[in-house]
Amino acid sequence: MHKYKALISRKTLSLTLVGAIALAASPGQSARAASLSRTESQSPLEGNLVSLTFEPPAEKAPNNTAPGATRGESDLQAQASASQNIQFEPPGDPTPVNTTAGGTRGNQVEKLVALIPDNNHGRTVEPRPTFFVYVPPTSATQVFFSLQDKGRQNHYYTTLAISGKGGVVSVTLPADVPELEIGKDYQWFLMAIEPESRLKPGTVGVSGWVKRVEAPAQTVEYLSLTHVERASLYASSGIWYDTLKELAVGKIAQPDNTAVAGQWQALLEQVGLEDIAAEPLAEQF
Repeated sequence: MHKYKALISRKTLSLTLVGAIALAASPGQSARAASLSRTESQSPLEGNLVSLTFEPPAEKAPNNTAPGATRGESDLQAQASASQNIQFEPPGDPTPVNTTAGGTRGNQVEKLVALIPDNNHGRTVEPRPTFFVYVPPTSATQVFFSLQDKGRQNHYYTTLAISGKGGVVSVTLPADVPELEIGKDYQWFLMAIEPESRLKPGTVGVSGWVKRVEAPAQTVEYLSLTHVERASLYASSGIWYDTLKELAVGKIAQPDNTAVAGQWQALLEQVGLEDIAAEPLAEQF
């Protein structure tokens, strides 16, 4: 049985902290599917990389009175090579300052874990990024996802049906949702909904911050790279969400590739998520 040590430094949140995001949501509403699956040929890089290091950028996360958990800038110059490990450069964004406390954890959903650095803040270059959350085996049949700006204005929200079998769930903003603005911070939330239940005060979940930044200058042709090579380049610039997504795509495209799986696991271990690093990629939305 997992101890979920990483959860110690990641607060959960209650619906009372999310404001009005649940009021307009209705069961059965779902986001447009955004499959991560696509094929790629294995590169020599994938077979030789054995570890992955995330280098976070040194930038402060926003001050905000909205709730948040304690979880989750350099030029993109390092070229991936067969003799070089993936290096992630964290930006050093601290946890956003919040004045509202977190909610009580429930039995079924207390082990929800956001896949972000322990400062609860991550970057993306994507206009519509992908977010990852570990959802343990549960009787919950739906999850509620919401994205807000710093002013707590809804950017997007939806409910999604889940199997309840457990694993890492990913949510990609659909094509009809407005792009994230460059340089702007957003906070996202994911909550599990038990059968015959509605979102209400006391519903718990996880949250994280995301900021879209300009894509760093590249010294290689991006489209010619494999997913692991792309992940290496994103990691060297501290771009968390896209590093994780590229490795997820690689895992789905090549489920038997132990090198890709090892990179995924190494990345999560770097940010204190070793207890869920071996969990499967369960569902993509």
